[in-house]
Amino acid sequence: MSVIIDNTGEEYGCLFSVPKKEPMLYLCSLYILLCTSGVSALFNNEDFTAYNLVVTGSHTVRKGYADMVISCEIDRRTTFREIHLMGLEKKNGEDEKRPVLFITDETKITWEDHYIQHRPGVTVSGDITSVQSAYLTYTISRDYVHCDNDSASYSCFLGGLEKNGSMSTQFTKDYLVKVLDPPKHMDAPVVRTGALGNPTPNRQFPAGTTIQIECSGEVGTDQADSNPSIRWCSRAVGDTSLTPMPVTHSFNARKINSCLWWKTSALEYTVSAIDEETQIICESGYQYACGSGTAKANVTIQVNE
Repeated sequence: MSVIIDNTGEEYGCLFSVPKKEPMLYLCSLYILLCTSGVSALFNNEDFTAYNLVVTGSHTVRKGYADMVISCEIDRRTTFREIHLMGLEKKNGEDEKRPVLFITDETKITWEDHYIQHRPGVTVSGDITSVQSAYLTYTISRDYVHCDNDSASYSCFLGGLEKNGSMSTQFTKDYLVKVLDPPKHMDAPVVRTGALGNPTPNRQFPAGTTIQIECSGEVGTDQADSNPSIRWCSRAVGDTSLTPMPVTHSFNARKINSCLWWKTSALEYTVSAIDEETQIICESGYQYACGSGTAKANVTIQVNE
């Protein structure tokens, strides 16, 4: 274990060295940050910017639809002769960056974040045996990825011996990943009639009656997402599919947690003579076709004879 001291004599980080087979590298091998106190100065040092390493993956992940994958790969124009270590860091919100894991000794994985290590659905693979094909892939299964835990900034790091004979440690820039948790709950619709909008248990009305149908429920994680509001669809008797209805305003928005909001939407509907068992659906967390929502409720309207 070594301690880094800046030119003012202030201690701002602690590192460990990774021994290599060559004796000359035992004392001057790759250093990588493992301590968290006062490390921001080191991470902001331009000398550590990666020009040999590329981070790729999914910027937006919708839980239940796709795995979250982050890959660290060597740039084909690499200046490295040997790679001694490759790893992944994570930063949640205003927290400092913390190492998640790293690979040494060709394929040996060392975990620094033991909570993530033991989470279900997390898998890691990597190999630094060959410089040209060195990689690290971090995956969380689509069913286990979560907005609170996994929406964060990630970065890759590596260290080793460059072709000019110097030891080098490099970090990629932050790679932001946003996880969208699908909404799951929608209250049963409330039907209102009259100028005062009084709730009614009735679902059968004379033709020409204007009613208001109100739905309240969870909506998508991100208010800037393409579907952060409640959508309405209908299906008449004999129809095989749902039909989109006019977009309505959502109101009473309130944040449930860092991942979900609660909203209310009201639809004004005029009952017609053809409304025989007409089904009206409110939904959120939808993709494309009506009825694809992950949170939805419905009401069936009939016309009086």
